[in-house]
Amino acid sequence: MTRKFISNRINGFSLLELLVAIALMSVVIVLIYNAFFQVSNSTQQVTKSLEAGQELRLLMKIVLDDLRAAQYLEKLVVHNNPDNDEPYYHSGIFSERSPGPENTQLSSIHFHTAIPTRFFPEAIAQAKDPELHEVGYALEYDSFEEKWLFKRREDFYVDDDMMEGGKEQLLSESVVQFELEFLEQNILAADSSELQEIWVDEWDSLENKCSTFAKQASTPCLPLAIRLTMSLRTEKEGKVTDTLEVNLPISLQQ
Repeated sequence: MTRKFISNRINGFSLLELLVAIALMSVVIVLIYNAFFQVSNSTQQVTKSLEAGQELRLLMKIVLDDLRAAQYLEKLVVHNNPDNDEPYYHSGIFSERSPGPENTQLSSIHFHTAIPTRFFPEAIAQAKDPELHEVGYALEYDSFEEKWLFKRREDFYVDDDMMEGGKEQLLSESVVQFELEFLEQNILAADSSELQEIWVDEWDSLENKCSTFAKQASTPCLPLAIRLTMSLRTEKEGKVTDTLEVNLPISLQQ
């Protein structure tokens, strides 16, 4: 009787083949790992950029809502001119520019506005809100903290000085640009029938903006429109910037 022997030989990988497979797998894992974190970092950057954009739009809305209700109080705020004892009006808008971070020009602004108070809940609880306040915005440098602070000032009542008093609220520590422009008038261009817009960087209702053309306009002593440009710095040393314009409605003369 003939016996048949069945071979039980098992085919496997050699040590060299295993080393090559492990090396290839390591390369693939590293590539997947790097790709994952690149996508993750990109997603985080996009998220932070969106958050900065939302913060910027919110800040601009707060400023423009106040400016849209700006008032020139022709009869309420009257002072005597120290030179000739004639009455003059300390109201409307006062805005000037000064040097800012990164070789920019920063605007500061003070004005009367007919809007409900934003930061005086305790005053509302004690008395009726007059809905006529002094408001100011400025980007100020804090030498102790070594950073720029964007602040809003509001005086609950109208007093002798439109540019002082009230409370300050810190709105942001990320603002690096706050610039305002004012539409002074629209004139017909000499060579066409189109209107030409005249914009200025500063505005002073008290001293030189209550001119003939301003008093004849629908918003005496106030600009026809205001253009606001703001920038926020992001964590990656970049920044988001936006520019918006608001037309001033017919002023309420008090």
